Parts: sequence; C-alpha cells; structure tokens
Amino acid sequence: MWSQQIGHTRSSDTTIIMRGVHRQHSVGMFTSLLQQTCSKSSELTTFNFVYLPCAREDDNVNLGLAFVNFESPAACKAFLAVLKTENAGQFYVRYAGRASLQGRSLNLLHLLKTRGHEGLIGPGAPRVYRNSQRVSLSEIMLNELPRVELQHVPW
Repeated sequence: MWSQQIGHTRSSDTTIIMRGVHRQHSVGMFTSLLQQTCSKSSELTTFNFVYLPCAREDDNVNLGLAFVNFESPAACKAFLAVLKTENAGQFYVRYAGRASLQGRSLNLLHLLKTRGHEGLIGPGAPRVYRNSQRVSLSEIMLNELPRVELQHVPW
C-alpha cells in the first residue's frame, strides 16, 4: 500500500522538500508533473525554483528528493492541498513538507557553497522560473545573490 505524509508548514513558508520522488524522473519530467498539479489548484500556484539533487556520478538518477520554492506562501499551501487530495501518486512522494532553507535565494546560495559552480550546470542543475516559466539561472543569480558570492563563478 502506497502512502504519503504531508508535513506541517509555517504560514510564511515558500519552500518544500519532497521525499521519495521516483529516482528516474528528470528535472524536466518532474517540472511537467509540478505544472500539471499546480494547474489543478483554484489559487494561482506558481513556483520559481525546482531542484532534484542527483548523484554526482550520474546526473540521470536523482536522489529521490525534490526542493520546490513557490512565489508566495499561499501558492505553497495551495500546492500542498492539491498534493494531498490528488494522492501524489504520479510523483511517488512519500513525504512533502517544510524545507529547512526557505526562499529561492537561500537555496541557490546553499547550492553554490556546497556544490560549487559545477552544481549549477548540466542536467542536475536547479531550474529557476518566473511565473512558472523557465528563465536563465545566471540572470536570477546575478540579480538575487550577493556579488561577493559570485566572484568565482564562471559564466
């Protein structure tokens, strides 16, 4: 029997972690499922950051985790409500709830510090969006992250 748990979030949360994501999902496949699920919400549910950490040796196999940042706390809550009622089977999600880092900028900064610029390129790189439409990662990073953090990133 497949089961899932929706964890508690704070009223200001915009970033969730999803555990148990199908390991063969690419970030593109996952984003398509995310867009389909968001379209089922009566609220405007838009996201601006999607990251599926991959094994360093194989960008085609994710680690079963996904991080999604929504553009508002209301959008985050609306997505979790749809996820709960839709049973989330298509995501193979066992848990969805509050991520420890909140906001797109903090997540990007954390990735830059832990994975270096190599973690920001290739199929395993995070994707960023504006109104749920993909935009340039370098543009977002240049606009949102402190300049001192970006001085060694080769664009």
